[in-house]
Amino acid sequence: GLTLFRAASLADEAMKHPTSERTVVVGRSENESAAVSIDMARFYSTYAAALSAALDLGGARRRGRRSIRPAKKGALERAARYGVDTDLLRAGLHLSPRKRLEQLDENAAFIKAIRPVRS
Repeated sequence: GLTLFRAASLADEAMKHPTSERTVVVGRSENESAAVSIDMARFYSTYAAALSAALDLGGARRRGRRSIRPAKKGALERAARYGVDTDLLRAGLHLSPRKRLEQLDENAAFIKAIRPVRS
């Protein structure tokens, strides 16, 4: 196989040749029974198409993380129509983290107590 490092060095070597050359041979076996060649016209054509697609379809890359979109307006109303108890959610948000954990432990103990024992 051809290592990535070797392929990169061969590509660098091929880029040094004039653009008028259609095919560039960048490597040969010792007995010249095999050779690695690059079709420069195809390479440039593929590169130009990929660059055009990247710029046209993808646009320039923005730096940093993507911003998190704020929740759509009306989400609470839709949740209430769906049947979510939004008042209970609001009340829970007013509790301290310690109180929330205590309430969670109480709820878990309640569920454990009412769950039938399997034997």
